[in-house]
Amino acid sequence: MKVRDQFKSHFFMNMFIPFSNLLFGHTKSQWFGMGEPLPAAVGHQWRTWCNGGGYVKTAFGKTIDKHYFEELTLPAMWVNAVDDFIANDKNVRDMMSVSPNIKVQTLTLDPKEHGLKEIGHMKFFSRKSQKLWHIPLQWLDSRSDECSS
Repeated sequence: MKVRDQFKSHFFMNMFIPFSNLLFGHTKSQWFGMGEPLPAAVGHQWRTWCNGGGYVKTAFGKTIDKHYFEELTLPAMWVNAVDDFIANDKNVRDMMSVSPNIKVQTLTLDPKEHGLKEIGHMKFFSRKSQKLWHIPLQWLDSRSDECSS
C-alpha cells in the first residue's frame, strides 16, 4: 500500500476497531465506508487477519485448528479494482495463497473503463456499479459444468 493508505489502514485496524468495540460494543465500520457495523468479535478477528500475512492463515493453529483451504480445487475468480487501496494486486495474491490449489482467475477492474467514478473496496455491489454485475455472473455461468462434476 502507499504510505498514506498504510496509515489509514493501521489507524482503522489498530486504533479505531478496538476503540469502537470498547466504546460501543461493536465496530462502527460504516463510519469509514467499510460496510455494516460488525459485532466486536468479528471486528477483532478481521483486525487480526488483516494485520498478518496470508489473511486467515494468521488464525491457523490458534483459533482455527482444522481447515480445508488446501483441499479446495474448484475454480475461483478474484476481482479487485485499481482504485481499491486495500485489496491491491499484492494483497490479493497474499489472500489467494490461503488456497494454493484453487484454479484461480484474477480480474482487476478500472472504473473509468466501465464509465464509473469509483469501485474501490466496497462499491462493486452497489447499485451504481450494477453494470459490473454481469462479470461474475457470466464467469459463474461459464463454469457451471466444472463445479457440478
